[in-house]
Amino acid sequence: MSKDKLEENRKMVRSITLSIMDLVKQRMDLVKQIGEIKQRLGLDVIDKQAEDELRANVIEFSKSKGLDTNFALRLLSILVDESRKIQSKSIKNGVTPTQIFTKAKELEEQGRKIIHLEVGEPDLDPPNIVKEAMIEAIDKKRYRYTEPAGIKELRDAIKEHLNLEHNNIMITPGGRFGVYLAISLLNEGEEVIVIDPSWPAYKDCAKLANVNTRVISTDLDNNWNVDIEELHNAINDNTKMLILNYPNNPTGKILDDNTIRSIVEIAKDNNLLILSDEVYSYYSFKEFTSIKDYDVDYILISSFSKAYSMTGFRVGFAASNKPDIIKRMVKHQAVALTSVAEPMQYAALKALNEDHNIYANIMRERLAFLAKRLEDMNLSFYKPDGGMYIFVRVNKDGFDAQEFAYKMLEEGLAITPGTAFGDYKNYLRISACNDINVLEEGLNILERFVR
Repeated sequence: MSKDKLEENRKMVRSITLSIMDLVKQRMDLVKQIGEIKQRLGLDVIDKQAEDELRANVIEFSKSKGLDTNFALRLLSILVDESRKIQSKSIKNGVTPTQIFTKAKELEEQGRKIIHLEVGEPDLDPPNIVKEAMIEAIDKKRYRYTEPAGIKELRDAIKEHLNLEHNNIMITPGGRFGVYLAISLLNEGEEVIVIDPSWPAYKDCAKLANVNTRVISTDLDNNWNVDIEELHNAINDNTKMLILNYPNNPTGKILDDNTIRSIVEIAKDNNLLILSDEVYSYYSFKEFTSIKDYDVDYILISSFSKAYSMTGFRVGFAASNKPDIIKRMVKHQAVALTSVAEPMQYAALKALNEDHNIYANIMRERLAFLAKRLEDMNLSFYKPDGGMYIFVRVNKDGFDAQEFAYKMLEEGLAITPGTAFGDYKNYLRISACNDINVLEEGLNILERFVR
C-alpha cells in the first residue's frame, strides 16, 4: 500500500512540475512581448517599481500559503533575472569599455591611429624595483605553484598595511577576480546592491554567478551622493551584499564619512556584507577612509594594477575581518586557477616598498588639465575627488553616447559611453591615463563634436 502511495505522489509531483514549466514558458513569452513594447517606447529593461510591486505580491502570497518567503524570493529572483536576460535581447545593451577598446585595436591593426581615452590603464612604467624583482624571482626559480591564498611573505606585508592577520588576506589575479570570488559567495537568486554609475564588472560577475543585481542610481545634479532613504527602501529579505566603489569609477566621487556611516548602519541592521572595491584609493585627492576602519562585516578588494602601474602583472588582494570568508574565497580560487603566478607575487612584494604617490600626483595633474579643457566645452561634470577619470554630461538634446562613441572611433578617438556604467545615455567617461600631449590631441577631436 505504501509503495502505491509513493508512486501516486511521485506522479503528482511530476505533473505539478510540468505544469510549473508550462507556466514558466507562458511567463517567458509574455516577458518577451513586454521587452518588445519597452523597446518601441524607448524604456529600460529594469523597471524597479514593477519589480518592487511583484516582490510585495510574492511575499504576501507566500505568507498566506505558509510558504517560506526566503525560498519564494529566491525563486522570484531567478525568474526576474531570466526576464531581464530575455528583454535585454530586445533592447540595446550598454557598450562596455572593453568592447570599445577591442574595436579600437581592430582599427589600429588596419593602420588607423587611435587615441585611447577609454581605458583605465596608466601609460606609466612600473617601478624599476618591480621589474628587477620579477627577474630575480625567475633567476631564483620562484616560478612554481604557491598556496592558493598566495605567498606568505606578500600576505604578511599586506597585513602590516591593513593591520590584519595574514589569514584575513588572500592574493588574487587582479581586483576583478577578487570581486567575482566575493560575489560568488552568494547563493543563486540572492541579491547584491550596486550603486550606479558603476564599473560594469560588478553586474557581469553577478550575472555569471546567477546573483541578481539591484541598482541604486545617483546623479550629477546631486554631486553623485547616495540617497540613504532610497538605499534603505531597496533592501529586502533576499538582499545579502552591498557593493561600494570609492573613489568611484567613473565619477571620481568619494563619499563623506557621515554618508559611509549611514550606509554601514543600514548594512549592520540588515545583516549585509559590504564589498568595498578600493582599487582607486591610492589615487585619493581628499580624505578617504577604508571600509576596514568601520565596524561592519566587509570584503575589501584592492590591486597593484593602478597603484603601481602593474596592470599586466595581474596581482591584487582581498581582505576581510572574517577569516572564514577569505577561506571560502580561497577554496573557489584553488578550483579555478590554483594560484597567482609566483614571480608576479614577488614583484608585488617589492612594489609595496615604493611610493605610490608618485603615480597619484601625475594622475592628479592630468585630471586638472582635463577639467580645465572640458570646462570650455558644452559639458558638465563633477571635479574628481580621486581616481583617473572624468565623467562628463553632454548637454545636447537627443545625445546618444553609444552612437557618439562609435562615431569618435572613426575620427580616431576611443572614448567610453556612459551607458557602460548604467542609465547614463548622455554621459562619456574620459580617462586620464595618457600623457598630457596625447590628452590634448584627443580633446581637440572631442571638442569639434560636443560644442
